Amino acid sequence: MNEMTPAQSAANYSQLVETMANVMFEISLPYSIPSDGATHIVSVKTSNLPATYYHYLVPKIESEAFLLAKVTGWEELNLLPGSANVFYEGTFVGETVLNPAVINDTLDLAFGRDNGITVTRTKLPVKESNKLIGNDITKTITYELRMKNNKSKALNLVVEDQIPLSQNQGIKVEMKDAGKADYNTQTGLLKWNLSVNSKEYKTLKFSYEVTYNKDMPLSMY
Repeated sequence: MNEMTPAQSAANYSQLVETMANVMFEISLPYSIPSDGATHIVSVKTSNLPATYYHYLVPKIESEAFLLAKVTGWEELNLLPGSANVFYEGTFVGETVLNPAVINDTLDLAFGRDNGITVTRTKLPVKESNKLIGNDITKTITYELRMKNNKSKALNLVVEDQIPLSQNQGIKVEMKDAGKADYNTQTGLLKWNLSVNSKEYKTLKFSYEVTYNKDMPLSMY
């Protein structure tokens, strides 16, 4: 029995021609395009690139995870800026925007939401402590982030949160415990890079102190 040969397309007969001003694809295979006024797609090049997949979570804003990929080696493809269709495991998951002008070694592609990870963000009032110093009150606020990997394989997670930044000289916000996160003092951003095994739970905690005048109660921390 003869083996089936892979399907051929115009991409198998294309040659890249790069000049000082532009990039062209010369297709040696005749290709018929109907003159019906509709949009038709012609494949002119196919490339395989290495990618690292990870899940991005911001529990403060969104309770779902987003699947992303970091693609390397894209600089050699002569990509043009514009929208691109994104497929994952043969399924169309949405559109993204390609911007080859970015000066990065990796190209980030988003594959949409992934409900295979559950996450909760809980304020722990029992961990709050009040200290009265002169006319100022200091409160310690603690949050707990709890995640579970419901998938059958280990996943890499990037988790971000943030503590408030004070724009009022009478209110002082200070990090107390970043919970082993990378903490940016300028933006208040906390970032964790985690590896979570299948069916495993991960718990993260962070605490910060808010000091303010007792005659100026705060509604949020």
